[in-house]
Parts: sequence; structure tokens; C-alpha cells
Amino acid sequence: MLWFHQSWAVTLETYQNTEGINKFWKLISTSKTVKGIEQVSTVEAYNYPFWMTQYHPEKNSFEWRIAPKRTYNAISVEQKFINQFVKVARVNANRMNEDEWKAKSIYNFKPVFTPDDFYFVQVY
Repeated sequence: MLWFHQSWAVTLETYQNTEGINKFWKLISTSKTVKGIEQVSTVEAYNYPFWMTQYHPEKNSFEWRIAPKRTYNAISVEQKFINQFVKVARVNANRMNEDEWKAKSIYNFKPVFTPDDFYFVQVY
């Protein structure tokens, strides 16, 4: 159900043996790499409204050049992540003013369509 696309990961062993990591981050889930090594997949900060994934929960719906599972359950789990992300983001009162937003908006950039052998359909 999860799409991993990275060369590096925090192993479960590293998480358990590194006090700076395991005192800050609460382990939520693990998964196995293609080599069978257990890695940290999801963590949440103990004292801050931060959470982090070591995978791409958005890939199932939005990337068509890869083959993640697009089952009802896979899309439902993805949607729960998206809803939680938006809920947590809305707690933050920081806002850009309109001029900042206009200067930094993705709409300032034209998408470039990529070759068929590239992972993403388009890049900015």
C-alpha cells in the first residue's frame, strides 16, 4: 500500500539505539525495505505537532508512471493522511501576505512534461 522511493532510511535498530531520535520521535509504524531490513515508516513528535513519513502517501492517487496499489483501501488510507495533514496545517497561524504568496506560488512556473522513463509526469 505504501510507495517508497529513497536510497536511505532510518532503520529500527538506529531508532532504538539513538537517544536523540527516540526521545524526540514516537515510533508509529515500521516497514521492511526491499532488502528485508526493518525501517521506521512513520513517527510523531512527543511534544510538538510534527509527524513524518518515510514514504509517499500521496503517490497512490497522483503518480501514474509508477505502479502503487490503487485499491479502495489504499486510496482511503491516503485520504486519511491528507485530511490529517491539512487539519494539522490549519492549526498554524502563520500566513503569507498576498504579495509573498504571489511571488512564491507554484502558478508562477510552467510545468515541464518529462520523458516516459522518468518517474514524474511533470516537474516545475
